[in-house]
Amino acid sequence: MEDLPIMAVGEIAKRLDVSAGRVHQIVRTDPTFPAAWVQLGVGKVWRTEDVEGWIRAREAKAKGRSK
Repeated sequence: MEDLPIMAVGEIAKRLDVSAGRVHQIVRTDPTFPAAWVQLGVGKVWRTEDVEGWIRAREAKAKGRSK
C-alpha cells in the first residue's frame, strides 16, 4: 500500500495491529494521542506523521521502562 499523508481509524488499527474499536478507545482515553487533523462525514482523519510520532514516543517510553 502506498504511504499516504493521512490515516483514518482503519489505517491506524492496521498499523497498530488492533481493532478499530481499540483505536476509538485510545482516541477517547489517551491524552497523548494526537488530535484529529480534520473531521469528515465518514469520521476523523489524522496526519500520518502525527500518528507515527505518537507510536515512536510510546515505543521509546516502553523501551525505557524495560531497562
